[in-house]
Amino acid sequence: MLGTINVTAEYALLATFYLALREPKEGNRKIVITVDEIARETGIPLPFLAKIMIQLTQKKLVRSSRGRKGGYLLARESHAISLLDVVQSMDHGKGCNQCYKGTEFCPIASSCPFFSVWQEVYESIESILKKYTLHSLVVCIKNMPEEGKFLEGLKNHLTRKCDLKF
Repeated sequence: MLGTINVTAEYALLATFYLALREPKEGNRKIVITVDEIARETGIPLPFLAKIMIQLTQKKLVRSSRGRKGGYLLARESHAISLLDVVQSMDHGKGCNQCYKGTEFCPIASSCPFFSVWQEVYESIESILKKYTLHSLVVCIKNMPEEGKFLEGLKNHLTRKCDLKF
């Protein structure tokens, strides 16, 4: 489906957003968040989240801390991580309609009348995702009058098991 962010990328966005939301406002003290807390507070299924966090660690978007007080924290400050960084970290080249990437993914891309259209669509999506950082979303949620209702609404959204579409 065109313009779809798959569930894995959506969960990665939500997990990193949660880490950004819990990021300290001042000082160098880092807060390590357990995968259990992230799962509990976001509604992301724990086994799926554990795999996502490993991928995010491998892509150097989050850092892990082992041990009894272990968990995860952002590898960089939230203003330095774009939504595009997170979405691309979950891209395994399995997305649908990847012809915009050229003949490596679509053998007829060079002669296809849709190629330039799909390319423009995806470039627009990438541009938008690159424009926003985790920090910009944290600022947005902090300015909402009903900030406390966000996580509850998020859990309700995730139970629908649907893809986020553009």
